[in-house]
Amino acid sequence: MTDRFTTKGFADYIIEQRGHANTFLDRIDALIDWKRIDRVLGKHYRKTAGADGRPAYPALPMFKLLLLQRWSGSHTQTPFPCHQLLR
Repeated sequence: MTDRFTTKGFADYIIEQRGHANTFLDRIDALIDWKRIDRVLGKHYRKTAGADGRPAYPALPMFKLLLLQRWSGSHTQTPFPCHQLLR
């Protein structure tokens, strides 16, 4: 996953090389208008630095992780590879 805060790492390269079949998360990605959700989140999410001074995570990837937790029924693990949803 890359965004405006990071550059591609080794794991990103491996994920790109693997390829994958059309999965549940691919279908969700095609159905949901993430730009619209990002705009709504941007209105309500206040980005502040943490106590240690690091910048806050962007709202959309955090929202996507919450969806993964909800769909998996777990708060500690997800059955889905996160890289599929966090693009």
